[in-house]
Amino acid sequence: MCAIIGWTGHLPRGFLSQLLIESGSRGKDSTGIAFYGQFKEKSEEYKAIGAYKDVLDPVSFVKDEDVQKILSQARRSPMGIGHTRRASPGMPIDSRNAHPYGYWGLYFAHNGRVENWKVLKLTLVEHFKGIVRSKIRESVPAETADSVVDDLTESMIQYVNDIESNCKGVNVSVRDFWASSGESQAAYMWPVFQNKGLSEIEFKKLPMRHVLKSADCTKYAQDITTDSQVLGPFINAKDFRLVEGCMALVWINRTSKGPEVFTMRYGKEAICAKITWRWKAESHTSKGKLIEESKDQETKLLTIVASTKEIVDNALEKLDDNIEFAVEYSEYEEGHIYRLDLTGLVDEGSVGVFERPITDEFSSQTV
Repeated sequence: MCAIIGWTGHLPRGFLSQLLIESGSRGKDSTGIAFYGQFKEKSEEYKAIGAYKDVLDPVSFVKDEDVQKILSQARRSPMGIGHTRRASPGMPIDSRNAHPYGYWGLYFAHNGRVENWKVLKLTLVEHFKGIVRSKIRESVPAETADSVVDDLTESMIQYVNDIESNCKGVNVSVRDFWASSGESQAAYMWPVFQNKGLSEIEFKKLPMRHVLKSADCTKYAQDITTDSQVLGPFINAKDFRLVEGCMALVWINRTSKGPEVFTMRYGKEAICAKITWRWKAESHTSKGKLIEESKDQETKLLTIVASTKEIVDNALEKLDDNIEFAVEYSEYEEGHIYRLDLTGLVDEGSVGVFERPITDEFSSQTV
């Protein structure tokens, strides 16, 4: 069945955990979140969109001590998404297939089913591999043999497959490698490619950033093991015409305005809730400790997307007694992308979808 969550705004204390727990009524095979926050790699701190997920039911997930620290950070984030999974029959249940999934700067979660995902996987592999090959062919000398181009294409994809060990070999982090210029990337890669039929000058003329991105997309497509994963490239392209399925989607992505959360539904139920809330009095924990944030009694805004109204209602009922709130629900149109804003959902326009949604009685009924 699965459940999706998306938010923009200020989450009340404990609300995110309760949203996940209530979402467990629709799936307990795994639980995950993605949000914009402060992260750390070794001694370096940076702001980014990050994700955490595990093959745990929501109750076990939110009770885990390590997860509680992550949820505390996520709850203070101005935006994020969440998911609880009920695997479709025959789909693997492991952390690799837990949501949210990452795809080139965006993280997404899916409720529904994609009927033709195996065909789409093969289509994506050939599409991205074709881009790698065409970028190389356009950039090498005209007399370069097709066999050299083919070898370079496969080698580029393999380089990305082994990116962690390759970066370790030149003493650069994977994050810094992807953030570096194409010229720098070529310099890092040259020791591996110096016997691939191009001179160093010719190799460094390749549009490396474009080639490597397409190689990484090829790897992504090759690694797809469940129907939900196949949606990454289609979300990025904002085009679902080839996707035979039904879906309710949330994703968080960096845009020119900064990180933002989006949603789209097609043949699936989902609800939007605009919430205003505030602490009406100071409050204490069960151990008598003052909840510092309860001293701030200003009204706060929050926009939530969830699979059902019941999930939000049940989570709101479990808020601290000293939190008062008002909630306004609305449904949103199929086949449109909406951006979550503090004022509610902002229609970003219609997108191409398959001619009809499939009937999906397992994950939930078609709307």
